[in-house]
Amino acid sequence: MTKKRRNGTTPGSIAIGLLTFGLLGFSIYNGLLRLGVITSNTFILTFLLGAGTMLGLFLGIRFPILTETLSFAITALVAIQGTWDIIFDIQNGFADKRVLAVGVAISIFILNIFTGKLKLGTAKQQIRRTIGTN
Repeated sequence: MTKKRRNGTTPGSIAIGLLTFGLLGFSIYNGLLRLGVITSNTFILTFLLGAGTMLGLFLGIRFPILTETLSFAITALVAIQGTWDIIFDIQNGFADKRVLAVGVAISIFILNIFTGKLKLGTAKQQIRRTIGTN
């Protein structure tokens, strides 16, 4: 009989995956909309949000530490890029979608700090934990 391997999945890693990749889908939609590649379309928005959340759900269950690590990178990127856009060219004030995306990204980043399974330590220890050799 084979023993089931526990990979450290927590509700926090699943929530982080759902929120992060949902935000990524929303950001991709806004980017395509802003570039003029697409027009405002609820179906495309729903598809990108759904695809992002399903990917986040899968990654959060299957690879929780990788999901949290990617979440730090993605939310930091969205927050920095969105803040740059807001400073450079804001048109609708606080009602702008970029302001919403930055607020959500910063919230997910803070949530990931407190609920994540990602442990403190040296980079070498963290890489070993991530690939499961520790």
